[in-house]
Amino acid sequence: MEQWHSPEDHRTRPWESSDAELSRELDARAFGVARPRLLERLAPRSSRALVQMSPAGDLTGYGMLREGSRATYLGPIVANSTGVGTALIPELLTFALDRPIYWDIPDHNTHAVELAKSLGFLPQRPLIRMFLGENRCPGNPLLQFAIADPAIG
Repeated sequence: MEQWHSPEDHRTRPWESSDAELSRELDARAFGVARPRLLERLAPRSSRALVQMSPAGDLTGYGMLREGSRATYLGPIVANSTGVGTALIPELLTFALDRPIYWDIPDHNTHAVELAKSLGFLPQRPLIRMFLGENRCPGNPLLQFAIADPAIG
């Protein structure tokens, strides 16, 4: 469900260890399953991890910027609205070092793809989610503004 608050209404703050549990519902909507243990491992390894909170105190988005051996990785980023996702990404990028940045975006999130292009990112490859049998936990790629990497999700 899209929140109808402007990004200015949301408060961005650094990730706290309790945010893995706070993000459970939003993460499950985005990916089809909640991944608190994964987020608990990724956040401390990130050079920057942020959350956005609604005026009511609900977690409306989170994002991480992680250093890799050859590049900085933008993701995962999950947001309950395009406004929240659009606000988190530039904030995370302000902490990027002067090195290449990889941003893996599900192709179905055309808003995130267009935002990436407007920021100077160039498409390198498509990201296609595949499964065998019935997909009982499809998730919602429109809430996925970045995945951690194709091997993680």
